Amino acid sequence: MKILVLGGGNVGRAVVTDLSDIHEVWVGDREPVDVPGAAGTILLDASDHRDLKENIAHMDMVICALPSFLGYGTLKTCIDAGKDVVDVSFSPKDPLPLDKDAKEAGVTAAVDAGFGPGLTNLFVGNISRELDGISECYIKIGGLPQHPKPPLYYESTWCTRDLIEEFTRDARMISHGKIIRKKPLESIGATEVMGYKLEEFYSDGLRTLLHTVDAEIMEETTLRWPGHLDKIKVLNDLGFFDDEHVDDTVDVISPVMVNSGSDISIMTVVAKGPKNGVDRMVYYELYDEARDGLSSMSRTTGFTAAAVARLISDGRIPEGIMPLEYLGMEMEIHDYIIDLLTDRGITINRKIFRDDLR
Repeated sequence: MKILVLGGGNVGRAVVTDLSDIHEVWVGDREPVDVPGAAGTILLDASDHRDLKENIAHMDMVICALPSFLGYGTLKTCIDAGKDVVDVSFSPKDPLPLDKDAKEAGVTAAVDAGFGPGLTNLFVGNISRELDGISECYIKIGGLPQHPKPPLYYESTWCTRDLIEEFTRDARMISHGKIIRKKPLESIGATEVMGYKLEEFYSDGLRTLLHTVDAEIMEETTLRWPGHLDKIKVLNDLGFFDDEHVDDTVDVISPVMVNSGSDISIMTVVAKGPKNGVDRMVYYELYDEARDGLSSMSRTTGFTAAAVARLISDGRIPEGIMPLEYLGMEMEIHDYIIDLLTDRGITINRKIFRDDLR
């Protein structure tokens, strides 16, 4: 199969590393890039949909690892071109309305197929299969430097502009069965996750879960080392993240968040609900570290996308818009992705507790 990975950054490199042994994998980028294992590089501008459509015409599948502002338009172009697509590019726009277009085009479009959104959706989808209903679901997720340094105690392993959007876009969550919104930095809390003392803020990562999984309460918080969020809040309050200033802000803060190549990814998903009349709690935890020249964020994101691409190439995912919670509802698919990631050194544990076992 001939696959085009859009974006030759960290995530794109991880995808190529994982798929180049069984597929012919090309990389599309607007700048010349050298990605080990790639069949070659195609210079293209993903924001130019005519250019993009011409370059994907001879491909069998497209994997999108682009900044968020390019995500939705690129997804739609791939569907219009009749190409199966795996998308890890976070976009504020809801992809579910494209389901009819994808089915009419005979396209399988796996959306939000990365770390978070992505694996978070997979886990929640599996939990919804396990329980008769979800009363509460809490997601905590973070990509963190192993050795945080001042002034921001953070290293950017992905697009800095997208990072800033986490602090400016309203966080959507479910409360009493209804979708509500909160400002991300209005509530900064202390938490302990897997032995790490961290801070957390509400983030807008539920995405399709807001519409695909019934729950009374569901929310996501993003994790950071102590000290980071107070400084980010000051920048936000002073207007540095406003549209007219954000480009300059990116130029200033990016050099102090240089990726050292030593990061960790951590995630917990815990949900409660009934099963056959007995209250249960389902708990997932994930941990990973950078290795083999790849950051942990690129590993957890890129390897997840690659696993989904393998499933599509094998004809195991139906046509239409397929967020990962739908895949999590199928136990064989869920286990396939978990096993692949575990084989690549990512630690994932799943536990189920019942009241009579506590």
